[in-house]
Amino acid sequence: MIDYSVAWKSTLVLAVACGIAFALRGRSAALRHMVWASAFGVLLLLPVLSVGLPAVRVPREVPLGGWLISIDAVSPTQTPVSGGGPSMAVSPAVTTTPDLRGMLLWIWAAGTALCALRLLMACLSILKLRRGARPFLETEANGIAASLGIRGPIEVLAIPAGEMPSSFGKTVFLPEDAVQWGEQRRRAVLLHELAHVRRGDTAVQILARLAWGAYWWNPLAWIAWRALVDERERSVDDVVLQSGMDAPDYASHLMALARSIRPAGMAAPVMVAMARQSKLEVRIMAILDSKRDRRVPGRFAAIGVMAAALVLFAPIAAIRAQDPVELDATMREAVTARNAEALESMAQRAAGMGEYETGKKLMKAALAVRGQATGELSKEYGRSLLKMADLEWRSGVPSARQSYMKAMELLGTQPESAQAVLSLALIEMTVKNFDMAEQMLERAITVDPKSEARARMWLGVLREKQGRSEDADVFYRAALPLAEPKSDDAATILELHAQLLRAKNKTDEAAELSEQASVIRKGQRAAAPSNRTVSAGAYKIGNGVTAPSMLQKVEPEYSQEARLARYQGTVMLSIIVGADGQAQDLQLVRGIGLGLGEKAQEAVRKWKFRPGMKDGEAVPVMATIEVNFRLL
Repeated sequence: MIDYSVAWKSTLVLAVACGIAFALRGRSAALRHMVWASAFGVLLLLPVLSVGLPAVRVPREVPLGGWLISIDAVSPTQTPVSGGGPSMAVSPAVTTTPDLRGMLLWIWAAGTALCALRLLMACLSILKLRRGARPFLETEANGIAASLGIRGPIEVLAIPAGEMPSSFGKTVFLPEDAVQWGEQRRRAVLLHELAHVRRGDTAVQILARLAWGAYWWNPLAWIAWRALVDERERSVDDVVLQSGMDAPDYASHLMALARSIRPAGMAAPVMVAMARQSKLEVRIMAILDSKRDRRVPGRFAAIGVMAAALVLFAPIAAIRAQDPVELDATMREAVTARNAEALESMAQRAAGMGEYETGKKLMKAALAVRGQATGELSKEYGRSLLKMADLEWRSGVPSARQSYMKAMELLGTQPESAQAVLSLALIEMTVKNFDMAEQMLERAITVDPKSEARARMWLGVLREKQGRSEDADVFYRAALPLAEPKSDDAATILELHAQLLRAKNKTDEAAELSEQASVIRKGQRAAAPSNRTVSAGAYKIGNGVTAPSMLQKVEPEYSQEARLARYQGTVMLSIIVGADGQAQDLQLVRGIGLGLGEKAQEAVRKWKFRPGMKDGEAVPVMATIEVNFRLL
């Protein structure tokens, strides 16, 4: 399984490297080159470090109203229904969306494969070049290599005249017409290329190119690659100048080579070429700047920089978002312990956060444990399958029907079977199979008399869809006394009945029912914003604390049930907008039924804010958000 967090972690690593390189802009080019090389090394190790290091958990929610946002949530994917009266809308029974994550993964992999292919072709080009080359000026090159402290013989090969001098490993490639250069220019070129050999720049180039290929989609990777190449050439120029070469003479040799010699061509990704026309002017200015720091860090300094990079970047690799479910490790532990209840509980928590894919993965594991423990024909397995079906229904998965059918068969006359029957009735209603839906609703009452209030409510919705408003009115009136007083079902029945009466212009009676529902909702309120204490560093607006502002919002989705019932209303949430601009500590202040309160919370958790400020610093701020669900 790919850890998608490496995407943002790589961005953070490169951003930190950019900051360090900028801070070291007055120091030697060799030191900055080490920083960039270390960053690319960490990028290569990032997937391993992300898995292998102990997790550093970053909590998503911090316990923290004077700021109010009102958001209108309009039901998506609606098809208008024409006719008299108010404009309404219904949704298709099933909607599907493309697997965006999968598409992005394939694009990522394809780009990386192309980069790897380009690197392989460059290496093959080097092999071809070596086969056709002959030894050239080895005595002169070995003398200069000894002066630079390079151990062992150096291989110098002749390449066609007019090609760019370059090096690969301990091999230096010089154009055949190098014998016609003056001794000083030839010495400058050999010093430059042998400095690359001493520094091991070929290995660094290949490793950095591999890392760049893995993160090709990231603009910072392109910036880092160019910075690595630029700093490498400047640091080698410093080695040449420290060997005693006159700066103006060396600069003139570089300019002459850049004007008259061809680039490295196919082998460019792995060959370390001496001069490129791009940014040559900046490089010449650096050569001629007598005040520039040209110190070359020693081997121990290089090891120290690499060690410091690992110490600095390792915590980034270890960062994990504190998900509502510690999926991999916790799931393995629960499966090993055959703890289906724990898996189901985690699945419900994940679904409550809008993480339906995570929830379904956990429920699938729970079903496997149930099947092993009690068999796939047991009632226990049926109860677990019913929970899986609920997750599928909430996320719009077509297989929910099959899961509900099988759960209903396994549970038989058990009261829990009524839940599956009710859900199947709603599925039939979405495809306008009203006769089957009515049979299912009547069956639910037979299976579990306690479900009668909800079944009568949905029979009222069914009659509305059939255009039989008088019968719908009868069913709503019959359902209310059957519901638990002051329950969510009671409030929802009142709200649906009021909605019907408003459509019939019975506004006074509708207002009375709405008021009764409002009283029930207020009684269900866990904690109002006015009773909330400022805790954990959270602030109220005012006294120097500025209000947050919206940067990006995800439109709340209608639940399947609410869209089916054409149900509308307002959800009020109390939240903390953290210093990171994330919505935290969501609390339901005023809810509505049929799953819209949960849908509002799911959406707001994904919103991005510009945080509130106090004394010029971002601070967590208490806020209240209204989400208005309405159908057009």
